[in-house]
Amino acid sequence: MSNFQSNIKTCEQIVADLKAGNHQLIRVLNSHQLSGSAFTAGQGLFTQLVIPTVSKADTVIQKLNSKLQQYGQYTGAACSEILDEDKRSINS
Repeated sequence: MSNFQSNIKTCEQIVADLKAGNHQLIRVLNSHQLSGSAFTAGQGLFTQLVIPTVSKADTVIQKLNSKLQQYGQYTGAACSEILDEDKRSINS
């Protein structure tokens, strides 16, 4: 479970870096310091495809993190219970 938590933290950092880079790129493109059809196409690509994809990845990572926390709670509760062999029902 700790490996999975570590992987999620790494993914969160990657997504944060991607978001920061995307916003920086869009800010520069919107400043009109760069111009031309290639820059306009690049801006469209990032605003319509890349940024929404990164946002979806972020949402999925947050859902995975939530599920991992639930799993940790369930396994913690299950490990703390004592099995009572006398109360166990066996269907034969």
